[in-house]
Amino acid sequence: MSDDGLLAAVALALTGERPAVMAGGAATPDEVVARLADLGWDAPRLVGLRLQRQADEQPWPFEVPREVLAQVGFARFTAVLKEVRRLTGTDGLMRTRHVGPKVIGPAEQRLLADRPPHHGNVG
Repeated sequence: MSDDGLLAAVALALTGERPAVMAGGAATPDEVVARLADLGWDAPRLVGLRLQRQADEQPWPFEVPREVLAQVGFARFTAVLKEVRRLTGTDGLMRTRHVGPKVIGPAEQRLLADRPPHHGNVG
């Protein structure tokens, strides 16, 4: 498949939309990032979409049909998608909620110090 197909597949995965303008394609991750920005999907907007999908407990990246992946080449698609995500700051986990206390309080310290009777003397 052409570079237009690769751009369309990566754009679909990241934005959930098929780009209307395909001419000019993109062969490298840097070119894909530039083309996405030209189409209105710069890094901050992609990060915002990812955070919104995460908050809504929806999957992201979006699913790309197998037929498209077969035409582009799964390995090529995956490699470019991974690098585009790194370049746009959408790779890895993004924590949106703090779980647990930041500082262990007296109640947590008491629980941590609690030992079962068979544990022996600690100290």
